[in-house]
Amino acid sequence: MEGRVEGYPRNPTLLGTKTLLYVEIFCSSVASLRCRITYAATVTHFLVIWHDHILHNERLSRETYQDIVISCQFAVILICYKRDNFLEKNVVLS
Repeated sequence: MEGRVEGYPRNPTLLGTKTLLYVEIFCSSVASLRCRITYAATVTHFLVIWHDHILHNERLSRETYQDIVISCQFAVILICYKRDNFLEKNVVLS
């Protein structure tokens, strides 16, 4: 993303990708529930990989990391719960 790989320039189109996925989990009007679960897994996966970076970044705190991971897990649990118990209703996360 920042052009640190030799032979590849910085790619500004990747800035904010994780934030966009996080917003899509809760606010998308077109993403399917399966797609939202995939987004939640992707965001959580990237955060786990970047755990040390996030904890040592002055602008982000441990609480930020935990809040995002817990909210992604909550979204998946809520989708599964509503799917299993309320088939006739739409699952709304926002």
